[in-house]
Amino acid sequence: PLTDTEICSLLSNSLENAIIAASKCSDPYITAKLQIHKNNLLISISNPYTGEILLKDGHPQSHYEDHGFGTRSIVSIAEKYGGQAIFSVVESVFSLKIMIPLA
Repeated sequence: PLTDTEICSLLSNSLENAIIAASKCSDPYITAKLQIHKNNLLISISNPYTGEILLKDGHPQSHYEDHGFGTRSIVSIAEKYGGQAIFSVVESVFSLKIMIPLA
């Protein structure tokens, strides 16, 4: 049910954030996994980061003015189709998991 634009927005916003964060680390990497499981689109992206990530109501908050639209777009697209986007931070690794039903 997702449009090409929505799929591109999900991937470009999440990967751009991951690339920027990982590039500031001494051992940069990005792990990305996309699959369809039980008629759900699953996207999982994780990367290391430096500094502090503030989560407000489960969503990362930008430290810069006029930023943070990408994560809001990800959440909006997921919720539009009855899915969800979960952001987490564990031991200097940022993770994003998106689930969108395809039925």
